[in-house]
Amino acid sequence: MKKILLLGAGFSRTWGRWLASEVMGELCGRLQDRPWLVEMLQKMHNFEAVYGARGDAAQDPRNDQAQEDMVLLTRAIEQTFADMNDAFASLSSIELSTFQERSVPT
Repeated sequence: MKKILLLGAGFSRTWGRWLASEVMGELCGRLQDRPWLVEMLQKMHNFEAVYGARGDAAQDPRNDQAQEDMVLLTRAIEQTFADMNDAFASLSSIELSTFQERSVPT
């Protein structure tokens, strides 16, 4: 039988890692020299939506600002999640036995 681990919001908090709101704070900090991106992140509360909106705008080859925003936003996201991955990698172990196993209908 195949087992699938479904993770929800707050999963990383168990090991002292960031919640989604803290990831947003990290992104805002990394993008502080781009106040319009920070404002979009704060208004949309969703970095994926901001990424999609700026990506759509960057499709216009004349929109240099949107293209530069995409480079900076991509870098900020990659760096933030690299930091999160490094934090998990530094743990000696991740014990999942305390989580309740539930069947999901297929």
